[in-house]
Amino acid sequence: MTCNAAQVAQAIVDLINSRPQSPAAAEIAAIIEQCADGGQVLETSPLPQQLRAAMAAETAAGTACYELPDGPAFDSAVALYDRCHAEVLALARQIPSPPRRFEDLALFAEVAFHYADCIGEGRMKELDDDDVFMSSAARLIEAVLQFARVRPRAAS
Repeated sequence: MTCNAAQVAQAIVDLINSRPQSPAAAEIAAIIEQCADGGQVLETSPLPQQLRAAMAAETAAGTACYELPDGPAFDSAVALYDRCHAEVLALARQIPSPPRRFEDLALFAEVAFHYADCIGEGRMKELDDDDVFMSSAARLIEAVLQFARVRPRAAS
């Protein structure tokens, strides 16, 4: 995705607002240079990384639940999963709605993909759904992720 002037300006504002000290000229130049080369605007918000980490923790906790027999260890794993899921929900609610930037839309798509039923190499099962809404939603998610050049890992 090529950056336009508004995206460059927004990336610089995000960089300025991301910490208490002013950015160095080299950091601003890096944003401009990356966009001039046809690159994407640098991700400056910690939310995407926090959300991806929370989704990975939720996936790991869910996997542990499947591997344990009923008992105290299973109950602890379920409690951990519930806490991880609550964290994902809290972080997902921080994504601006409606999205203000393409990056917000892409993050929504990552969250949707995380909860999709995936088969094989991370292919969404919903793509083949007979329900037109489900298959269209899956195609929309994949299209947004393709344009964002993001390929999240499928939840196990």
